[in-house]
Amino acid sequence: GLRYARNLAICVATILGAWLLARLAGRLVRRSVAAAKGMTDLMQEFLAKSVRTLILVIGVMIGISALEINVSPLLAAIGGLALVVAFALQGALSNFASGILILAYHPFDVGDEVTAGGVSGKVRSMNMLSTQIVTGDNRLMTVPNNQVWGSVITNSTGAETRRVDLSFDVLPGLDALQVQAALEESVRKHALVLPDPEPVVRLHEIGHLATKVICRAW
Repeated sequence: GLRYARNLAICVATILGAWLLARLAGRLVRRSVAAAKGMTDLMQEFLAKSVRTLILVIGVMIGISALEINVSPLLAAIGGLALVVAFALQGALSNFASGILILAYHPFDVGDEVTAGGVSGKVRSMNMLSTQIVTGDNRLMTVPNNQVWGSVITNSTGAETRRVDLSFDVLPGLDALQVQAALEESVRKHALVLPDPEPVVRLHEIGHLATKVICRAW
């Protein structure tokens, strides 16, 4: 009884120590990778979670072995169960592989405005199976990573500058050239419009009902 009590105390202490070490290591990894250039928030979170999980699993196995339990059959059973689960969850494994590719090539990061997997909105978070996107009407959409990676990904905030294309209808009776001049002046005075590349304001189309003027500004 004393031996079992001692082994139980060692097991609990080992698991508790592994839990504390996992949290500390996760924080250290996050701080270390945060200093690396080009490391996205998604990759930082993935590495931190992976380190925490690995240390915790190792600690649990060491704690179980302290109870004088042979962990070799347990490891073999886990391996066999993993094989069965792999066949049963092929779709989930596909999402997992797509999540790895997204993390590796980082086409977007948390907070980016994207269109991916047929959903448009701001990226809130991502795990190894799905990506959470908040739409413009504040709906949280959970998109499988396989669907995200298997479609065209449009990142609207991926570049520092962006061109805005506008089109205006000039009704009959109005001078289209005066409208064009007024638009050119308004664009030049706008605080967010860049002088280079130079904005473009042109007569685009002359129709029976209206004349179209386009404005393209960076």
